[in-house]
Amino acid sequence: MSLTSTEMRLKALRKKMAESNIDLYMVTNEDHHLNYFPPEYFHQLKYLTGCPVKDGVLLVTQENAHFWTVDSFGAAAREALKDTEIVVHIKDNPDDEISNLTDFFRAFSAATMQEIINGDISTSIDWEEGELDVKAEKKTLIGFDGRCFSFAFLDGIIREMETPYQMGAVNISPTIDLVGEIWKDRGELRPGNVYLYPELPDEDKSMIRHSDRLEERENLNSIAGRLSLIRKKMMGVAPEAGLPVIDLDDISWIFGIGGEGGDYGRLPLAYAYITMNEARLYLPQGSFSGKTRSKLEEAEVEICDYGQFYQSMENIREERVIIDPEACNASLALNFLFESEVGVISGANLISGERAVLSPEQMGGARKAALLDSIVMCQLMKWMDEGSGKEISLEKVKEKINQFRDPETFVSESRPVELEKYGNSVMVRFGSNYVNGTSTLARTIALGKPDPGVVYFNTVAVKAFMNVDASIFPKGILDSQFDCIFRKSFWNAMFDYEGPSGWNIGSRTAAASGPLWLDWSNPDGGTEIKCNMAVALCPHWGDITLESCYIFRSANKIAESVAPDRSKYIPKGMIISEATTLAPFDPRLIDFKMLSYREVMELKDYNDSIIDIFSQLEDEDMVKWLKKRFEIRIR
Repeated sequence: MSLTSTEMRLKALRKKMAESNIDLYMVTNEDHHLNYFPPEYFHQLKYLTGCPVKDGVLLVTQENAHFWTVDSFGAAAREALKDTEIVVHIKDNPDDEISNLTDFFRAFSAATMQEIINGDISTSIDWEEGELDVKAEKKTLIGFDGRCFSFAFLDGIIREMETPYQMGAVNISPTIDLVGEIWKDRGELRPGNVYLYPELPDEDKSMIRHSDRLEERENLNSIAGRLSLIRKKMMGVAPEAGLPVIDLDDISWIFGIGGEGGDYGRLPLAYAYITMNEARLYLPQGSFSGKTRSKLEEAEVEICDYGQFYQSMENIREERVIIDPEACNASLALNFLFESEVGVISGANLISGERAVLSPEQMGGARKAALLDSIVMCQLMKWMDEGSGKEISLEKVKEKINQFRDPETFVSESRPVELEKYGNSVMVRFGSNYVNGTSTLARTIALGKPDPGVVYFNTVAVKAFMNVDASIFPKGILDSQFDCIFRKSFWNAMFDYEGPSGWNIGSRTAAASGPLWLDWSNPDGGTEIKCNMAVALCPHWGDITLESCYIFRSANKIAESVAPDRSKYIPKGMIISEATTLAPFDPRLIDFKMLSYREVMELKDYNDSIIDIFSQLEDEDMVKWLKKRFEIRIR
């Protein structure tokens, strides 16, 4: 985007700000459902600034503009914004006094208080109904589209400027979409078609293992069973309360529905509201068939219009509502806090914590999806190895991936295809939604003499994968603690990377769906890892990453099925991690001097298991190439 376009759009935004008396306006790339990967319709930052990074917040005043992003996107942000007025801030940069938005608002709060002390902002004091009421005559108005920010985010800002906010020197208006008012060629948000998930195909039930079965969750294969579980959770928080739901992964799981042909890929565009006696599902008109409606109504689900959700939330009958501050947008939360007489109670991870625990059928589907994507990756790596690395392009890689995918079971991408070249090495990353489940993976392949930096990172990453595969840990461990287990190999090598090591992957929905967020620095402590959860682990070095899917299984149940005589000696509540991605690690990108003998043997077993898969598929050409390229011989 040219400087002129950026200037013109910021000028148009500031004009709208002046018309609404807004002093500060915030913009992000999240959508009304707080998705980390929103459709292009919600790429507000890119529209305003031309900056392509997905993780960022822009704050605009009449005098200046500031942009916050994470370190991994810092270089791209600085390059995109170098000729503009926008100041780039990298989060947690010790050299930047306002490296975080909270730092900015903390400074802003102090400045406002100083204005009050100096008399620049006058206040009046009244005695109303026995309480001291302090009102500021001059107010600073902060505006943003509250549907695109979580309530937790807004709450953090308010806490940083609590006193001036309480005195009325600062007001917040979370219902203004100024970007939408100036974005004339924005287009339409496409909801797509909503459908009910089919049962797992019979042939895939062979992927279900006996130890996948958790007796207390056998009823979760029906809408009624999942609603019953959620209502039990609600009973423990507030039995008289209602539960609004905006997270698309949560809605997809509860009602067993997917999306097709819309801007959200496999996710349905929807809202929901659940009480002890009713379940309402808000869908766009024309996005579902009469058959889908009938099936949902048979499960006692009331179908309502998507566009009426917020209006209906203003008229709910319950005394209280349960919200997850991280999964509820600011507009909806503030509606309950200030615009209605409904009380608010926190219920963090009420749905996502249960959604992330897969049913036996979903576990089988996760294995099948990871296997299908692994086969695609092997075929792609063979094609890359036998061709010319210099001729490989993103468009060609996309074409080959689509060619190698199974047309009978592939439905949509769970993440876009990424291609990164570093010297003579090429990294490919992609994800797929199959009828069976969801997968995502990344591998790097050497097409010539590799760069030492790529070899070093790849080796340390392989060590981490080998050490975490089949690792056993006790029940109750948090995702932040598991991240420490995974990163140990990196820390031992005096290496680290910013951000999480991984997250939950959905079941036939999205490549990153939460609630697990494997980050040792999580200030909230983290979320408990449970049996039958699936995650993607993805350490990274700049634009280069490796990624594999894992599932967590009950070590006790495995022991009961394979060694019943010895299982009684295993402490109760033990969990084991199992790799479901079976795509080889390139030996030419591994410094074997850095690996222990045990790690070498585990790597050999891992790569040999991939050769066995293609032997079973009777693909002799692939077996021959794999043995030549990836077979690890112990001397």
